[in-house]
Amino acid sequence: MFHVAIHNIKRVAPFAALAALLPAAAQAQEVNFTLNAEVDPICEANSDRGENIEIDLGILSQTPTGTEVDSDGVVDITYVCNDPDGFTRTITSINEGVLVRIGSGGGEGNEIPYFLSSEGGEGLAFSRLRLTAPLTRSFGGSRAFLDGVIGTLTITVNGVLEQNAGNVNGVDRTTVFAGQYTDVITLAVTAN
Repeated sequence: MFHVAIHNIKRVAPFAALAALLPAAAQAQEVNFTLNAEVDPICEANSDRGENIEIDLGILSQTPTGTEVDSDGVVDITYVCNDPDGFTRTITSINEGVLVRIGSGGGEGNEIPYFLSSEGGEGLAFSRLRLTAPLTRSFGGSRAFLDGVIGTLTITVNGVLEQNAGNVNGVDRTTVFAGQYTDVITLAVTAN
């Protein structure tokens, strides 16, 4: 019997003794890295002709009333916006869509209406219209606007020359007074 007891101790004892001699199991160690970065907002419209564009619609007294002129009134606008909610474009006219003779308060004989239209993808296009009120449109965040989308604005006006107008002797005349005519259009882009 004694022999059996020693034999059982020998079988168990070596493992218990060995476990007592070994250090406790090592705990796994972790190192965590928290990465941060920032991207500044960019939401703007840039033209191929700078920020303050002079558009010459020509000498309208030499153009018949039924003829449309755009002279250099075609401008490419690149819209870029990285706001995930997109942006709002607002186009306004100081004189509500008419060229006004400098030195006058506008009114009959002192105003020439003009028209604005736009071509371009991502909803930038609109048909010919007068800017009698601000034109506002909201665009959603789009991968295309990260790269930049080009919209082409065209400003057109009709001539003011009435040839053989049916008045005395059928002479030519104009529909407005002589002088310089002007308006200012502002295109603004604001992140949503």
